[in-house]
Formats: sequence, C-alpha cells, structure tokens
Amino acid sequence: IRTIGALTGNHLVAGLLISNVASFFSLLFFYKLVEHQYERAVAHRATFYISIFPTAVFFSAVYSESLFLGLTVASFYYIRERKWITAGVLGFFAALTRVEGVLLAVPFLIEWLIVVFKNGATPLQSLRNTMKWPVSGFVRPLVGLTLVPLGLLSYMAYLWVLRGDPLYFSHVQAHWGRHLAYPWESVYHSWRIVTQSHLPQAVANSALEVAFTALMVAILIAGFWRLRPSYSVYMALSILIPMSTSSLMSMPRFALVLFPMFVMLALWGARPSVNNAIVAFSLPILGLYTVLFADWYWVA
Repeated sequence: IRTIGALTGNHLVAGLLISNVASFFSLLFFYKLVEHQYERAVAHRATFYISIFPTAVFFSAVYSESLFLGLTVASFYYIRERKWITAGVLGFFAALTRVEGVLLAVPFLIEWLIVVFKNGATPLQSLRNTMKWPVSGFVRPLVGLTLVPLGLLSYMAYLWVLRGDPLYFSHVQAHWGRHLAYPWESVYHSWRIVTQSHLPQAVANSALEVAFTALMVAILIAGFWRLRPSYSVYMALSILIPMSTSSLMSMPRFALVLFPMFVMLALWGARPSVNNAIVAFSLPILGLYTVLFADWYWVA
C-alpha cells in the first residue's frame, strides 16, 4: 500500500487496487484448482458461488480477504501440481498475510504423504522410492513445507523488533474481548447476546455470526468424506481456530476465504434446486452486507 500509494498519491486507492487485483487472481487460481480436481461445470459454480457470497464485498475492500484467498488457493494449486517450492513460497506469504496461513502446512504434509504412500506402498517401499529421487521426492517437499511456518516466524520476528513481543498479534486480541477458549464457549457467548441483549444491532450481528458458523460446520460435516483429505482437514482447522477465541466475531468474513466450502456447494449445486437455493440465499444478503458496509465506511 505504501509503495503503490506513493504512485497514486492516495493510500486508500492503493489498497483498493491491491484488493481488486488480488481478487481477480484468487478467482482465477480457484477456478483452475477446482477444474484440476473435478470438471469445468463444478469450477464455474464454485467460482460463481464465492463471488456472490454474502460477504464477498470484502474482496473489493481494503481488507486482507482477497490477498489471503489468492495466496492460499494458489499454494493449494501448486501443491496439487507437485511444485513444492512454489507452493511453499506462496504459503510463506499467506502466513505473512494472516496468521491462519500457517495452517497450510497441514494440507501440504497430507498431500506429500499421499505421494509418498501412493498405490498402497509400505513404509519401507515408500522410503526406497523416495530415496531413488531424493531431490524431487524429499528435499523439495521438505523445503516447501518448511517455508510455510517461516512466514509466521518472520512476522513474529518483525513484531519482536517492533514491539518487543513476538506474540503481539495474539495479545492485541484482548482489545476485542478474545482469548483462548473451548469452541463451544464462543457459540454460547454469541447465543447469550442473541437471547438476552436489548441492543438490536448487537442481536443482529450475533445472529449472523451464529448462523454463518452453523452453516460452515454443517457443510464441513456433510461433505467431510467427499472432499480430498487435505481440503477437509484444512477446512476443519480454519473453522476451529477462530471458534477457539471465545467469540464468533467476524465469522461471516472468515467464511469467505474457506474455499473448500464452496467446492462442496458446487458439487451439490449440480442439482438445479440446490443451485437455486444457494443463489436465492446469497444474493439478498450480499446486497444487505454491501449496504451496511458502505454505510459503516461512510460514517467512519
């Protein structure tokens, strides 16, 4: 933002340019990733659904959603292509963009193990096969895998120098009332606001957070065994982490970058009735979110 802002003369314009360009490439890589695994019709629906998701307005705002999604799906794409170093570099920058980017190390490891133990090979056979081509079978995957957590470690080192606290990103969450807790505590906390608060805005926000969380969990459970293991595990961890912060704040926004969810919806969307239901649900709420976001931004 600082670099492009120097060229445009406005940091807001620079942020908008970055977000929209990142949004384009995130949708491009997402389409190619789904097409690689399934077929064009599924890729079309998945890309369409994520584009009209109720919180898709954040793709065009000065938020990290579009950049994080682009880096994440691009990393997954190159993992599937077995280009381990490229996937690791992208994972490194994903972990710099958001702390949750470090979760990419888990699907990376799963996909590597799938390659190592392909065709039902025993551990000894797998070791022998790997050692036949040590660079492509062991060194490159290991280097790529190591790069992902290095992104988070680099950010922690930066915070250590800047603030004297490498976990500053975690400690600052206290300003939003967040702390480490069991996942059900965040659900209980939000539900209490819905049922007991006398502030209409607080009730509406908490109701949306509970509804979107329920949607994410329901799709995860229903589609867990239909997706690739790496997709399902990544989705489960991406839901579990924010739910373990004692609050469901921003869960509708977090759902936007949960790309395996849209893959699952696209598979179900092959049935016209399901497709119509998804579109009928998404578009009106997208319009509402856009209006509310624009109103909030104007007031701010």
